[in-house]
Amino acid sequence: MLLGDHDPRYRSWTTDRNRLLAQALTIYESTLCKGCGQPLHESTDEDGPHYSAEDYLCRGCAVLSKAGTDKDDPGTHWYLEVERR
Repeated sequence: MLLGDHDPRYRSWTTDRNRLLAQALTIYESTLCKGCGQPLHESTDEDGPHYSAEDYLCRGCAVLSKAGTDKDDPGTHWYLEVERR
């Protein structure tokens, strides 16, 4: 559901339902590796799938990383602004 979209199907959600969904998400996330996010039952199994790593350059992260090295004020926070060409 997009922000600002008022779909009547979602009005029936209750606090109990939201709590159960949050608990379900917590349980699901506990089955994932905290580092890579892969399912633990697969990623820790010797006979499980094999993984490879690929690198890529995110230009947005590069700009944020460079900006973060010039911190003069400890309260400085950086955000990314997309420049359309």
